[in-house]
Amino acid sequence: MEDQKETINFSKIHPNSDSLFIFGTNKGTLKMCDLRLSSLASSNTISFRNESAPAQKNFIMEMISAYSSGEFLAGGKLIATRDYMTIKVWDICNAKKPLQTVVVQEGVKGKIS
Repeated sequence: MEDQKETINFSKIHPNSDSLFIFGTNKGTLKMCDLRLSSLASSNTISFRNESAPAQKNFIMEMISAYSSGEFLAGGKLIATRDYMTIKVWDICNAKKPLQTVVVQEGVKGKIS
């Protein structure tokens, strides 16, 4: 599984701007892209950091940190994302850390760390 490529798990278009969209990957990456700047999703993106993603990843940790879904909230000013362990709410103007993190798999957390 080490040679597995990065795949997109979900994508959503901004509710007020058709040129903005977000996507989450199996590697725990969440990006927001603006198609007015470039049609390539690899450039001109804002990356939202998953601080719970470990530096050294094995297959299980990679699966847990993968984003499975996301939605724009509050007219497109916020993003809610879901991975296996948490729900995170992000401000689109601050990609460094989420506004709020809710742990949804508390019982599993101690068994995998």
